[in-house]
Order: sequence, then C-alpha cells, then structure tokens
Amino acid sequence: MKKYILGFISALILIGLIYVGYKIFPKPYNWERPAGKPFIDVKNSKTAVICYWKQNYCDYFTPSTDSGSLKVLVTVDGKPGKEIEVNLWTSQKPGGSDEFYTKYTDDNGVAFFEGITSGTYYPNYNLNGFPKEYGNAYTAWETQKVEVIKGTTKEVTINLSQKQ
Repeated sequence: MKKYILGFISALILIGLIYVGYKIFPKPYNWERPAGKPFIDVKNSKTAVICYWKQNYCDYFTPSTDSGSLKVLVTVDGKPGKEIEVNLWTSQKPGGSDEFYTKYTDDNGVAFFEGITSGTYYPNYNLNGFPKEYGNAYTAWETQKVEVIKGTTKEVTINLSQKQ
C-alpha cells in the first residue's frame, strides 16, 4: 500500500513540475494566442505576416500608405536556401522589438516582404528551417541594416556558408 501511495505522490509531483515548466519557459509564437486571434500557418502563407513577440501570435497585416517592399535572397553555400524562416526586426537584436515580419523562403531562396512599413529593418534567421550544420541561427551571420523606402523594392542577399 505504501508503494502505491508513494507512486501516486511521485506522479503528482511530476505532473506539477511539467505544468510549472510549461508556464515558465518561453514558447514559440502561435502556441497561446489571445482569444479570438486566428492561427496563422506562417510556413504556408502566401504573404509575409506580422508577429507580436510578447503576445505570442502572428496575424495578417494591411499594407500602410507608407509602405515599401523587401526581397531577401538566402543562399546556402551558393545555392538557394529553401524553406528557411526569415524575420525582419526593427531592432538589431532579435526580440529587441515587439513586432516583426516573418516569411519562409521559396524554392528560389527568396522571402518577399511586400507592403511593409517604410523604415529600418534587420533581417535575421529563425530556427525554423535553418540548416543545423551551420550552427546557431541567431549567430550564424552578421546582421545587416536595411532601409525600406516608400514605393520601392529593396533587395538584399544573405550568404550562408560553412566557412563562417
């Protein structure tokens, strides 16, 4: 009987630890969305979406009247980087701003961010789709500063190689 009681208490403690860990540690966006916010399938979205870091959700956005576009070409050892998630932050440090745009690269290695608000952005990788053999997605390459100007399309290439 003692063994059953100890087993039951151990199970309760384990469940409690799992629950506390779930509440404490950060979760990827879209796990817990505010009530009424739709689930956005970022990987299969035809357009870039805007994500809210602190609120843990992404949503479609309406281009502003002060918008431009950014074409990000990702190459991996000289070849198109397919299905790599690219994020555009307004802060040089990922997570340094609450909002960011996100889009996966297509078969040509291009992530096209159309209709984003004009301003300064810092494209960065995300762990989603990032080739593991290249190390940490957040430190694999030096962040570039990109200016998006109203009514224009800016192009930037990000070269990823194992030599870095």
